Amino acid sequence: GLSYRQILRLKKRFLYLGVEGLMRQKPEKPSNLKVTEEDAKGRDASEMDSSQHRLIEEIKEPWWLIAMVDDASRYIYAEFHSSETVWVSMAVLRVYIIVNFHY
Repeated sequence: GLSYRQILRLKKRFLYLGVEGLMRQKPEKPSNLKVTEEDAKGRDASEMDSSQHRLIEEIKEPWWLIAMVDDASRYIYAEFHSSETVWVSMAVLRVYIIVNFHY
């Protein structure tokens, strides 16, 4: 059943909005939709991530895969680097912007 507090809220909505106040409001856009290119225009919808990999046994030190993903267009750009630093991340971001946005 409904709690006393829920009944008071429903009564308040009914008094202010009538029967429509008791109806469940349908959201303008469902929250589980993927970001479309149209939705992403004018805003940044990109992610950067890095992960450590040991692909070749002969190479002692691990390498870092630094990747950029554009959620709207599903474009992926990635590079391998020997370290993960701010400068390396900025270099990957620079190439990503040049390639993806044609600067």
